[in-house]
Amino acid sequence: NIAASNGHEEGGKLRDAVAKEMTATQIEKAQDLARECIRKKYKGC
Repeated sequence: NIAASNGHEEGGKLRDAVAKEMTATQIEKAQDLARECIRKKYKGC
């Protein structure tokens, strides 16, 4: 989702493909982790 939100079209396509294989809980956790990485400026991710 980070790549897609930064304008990378292929990132959005890949995110969608992976999301089809994930549960709602897994997607929520991934989004939480992505937000945390952004907040930390990608340090310690």
